[in-house]
Amino acid sequence: MGHVVACQCGWTLVSPLGPDDVYEHLQLHVRVHHAGVKASESELREKIRTI
Repeated sequence: MGHVVACQCGWTLVSPLGPDDVYEHLQLHVRVHHAGVKASESELREKIRTI
């Protein structure tokens, strides 16, 4: 089972390693590419889907 997250900017990540792996990459993406965006851990985790 894998997990996926897609950002409105077009960035997408698919990972077989689990939701924690996807969350770490999403957190880094938001910090680097959307520095002004403030999102809580729960808001980011809500974007992760199981595939």
